[in-house]
Amino acid sequence: METIQCSKCGCVMSALSEACPMCGTATQSRVEAHSQPSDYIKRSDVKLLDGLKETLDSMLYNKQSNPSSNLMVVTSDINGIGGKECGIAWSINVSSTYTNKPTITLYFWDDSAENKARIKKLENASIFSQFDYDCGVDTEKATYLFSEYVRLVWGFNGEVEFDEMEVEKANFYEVEFYLDKEATDKMKRLIEMVRNYNAIAKENNYPLAAIDTTQSIFKGSFPSNKKIGGFLSKEAKVHKKLNAAFEDIIDHCESFLDN
Repeated sequence: METIQCSKCGCVMSALSEACPMCGTATQSRVEAHSQPSDYIKRSDVKLLDGLKETLDSMLYNKQSNPSSNLMVVTSDINGIGGKECGIAWSINVSSTYTNKPTITLYFWDDSAENKARIKKLENASIFSQFDYDCGVDTEKATYLFSEYVRLVWGFNGEVEFDEMEVEKANFYEVEFYLDKEATDKMKRLIEMVRNYNAIAKENNYPLAAIDTTQSIFKGSFPSNKKIGGFLSKEAKVHKKLNAAFEDIIDHCESFLDN
């Protein structure tokens, strides 16, 4: 298999990769793809918010390195941006899914009549008319769109300091791991672990885990809040056993990140 090396962190990956699996930096193939017509319009008079892209790049890298994390952008100013309160008027989050392939989501809560009128005048009005918008791993796009909203909707021309914050640990309600196809021994072990887990899960009406061997993706979920009997009941013992087995599967999936 032909490989290439990430220009930022040095990670070796498939030449077909669109972005580095470790730090999210776009490969040449992704840069060439972005030379095609974009799905959003960039205005030259929109000044990007300083430090935002760097913070988003760091968030993606940290999520890929620690899939259990659930991150969001915050500002050091207690009044947020232009008097808007952080976490209420705006938010930029990295997917809360337990995954090593995160996505950046923009959230907007400002629904005043004045700002709605300003949104309608923007070239990207259809994006801002939504409650949230998924930017994937395109930190440049997320930075521009958020800067456009802050500059042209809120009318804020200053700068703020951005940082990332871990909101909470990602839970097992939605797990999605992208695995190294070349780690054949680890994949064989994972398949065996999932097969053993599913045998007990199916018998006790728990969600089944799944492996897409074509794309090397593991998907699963564990209902940690499932109603069970008393501590010494059969249901409680099964729940504890399955929970431990699912955690072992996750630990094994994370071992793929060490390659």
